[in-house]
Amino acid sequence: MFEIITFISASILAILSAVMIVKTKSLIYSALFLGLLGISMAIFFALMGYQIVSLFQIIVYVGATVTFIIFSIVMLRETYVMEVSSKILSISTATLILLVFAAIIFYTTGTYSLIPIDVSYDKVTELLMENYTLPLIIVIFALITTLIEGIIIARKEVEK
Repeated sequence: MFEIITFISASILAILSAVMIVKTKSLIYSALFLGLLGISMAIFFALMGYQIVSLFQIIVYVGATVTFIIFSIVMLRETYVMEVSSKILSISTATLILLVFAAIIFYTTGTYSLIPIDVSYDKVTELLMENYTLPLIIVIFALITTLIEGIIIARKEVEK
């Protein structure tokens, strides 16, 4: 029952985050929603039994991608987005993508057997702390700095 509730919650988070990435006019908030989308994908990986892939999804894709986008915005300043209205094209493209993914899921269900690898968090933590202590500290400070810069930029947008 817990898995079903977690799956439904992560699905709703993924859909809402994806919609907000496209709908939000601010690049900072789009980067935030991109991070939430990556976290929901990591939840899906964890539910399938791939906790290590989930961990690296959060570290690499969420952390590094959002950090790169926010640093780019900080250095280059935010550009103004020109709004183009094409609802028919958007709806038809979304429908086509939905049908393609539904066909892929329908035809591949039950075809593959996923065998999760048994790796504990203790082993991963031990590996990171023993072999990669300095890079881990540098990444932590870089992410904290980026978070602070993102908050400052978001506050400046609200004040305008």
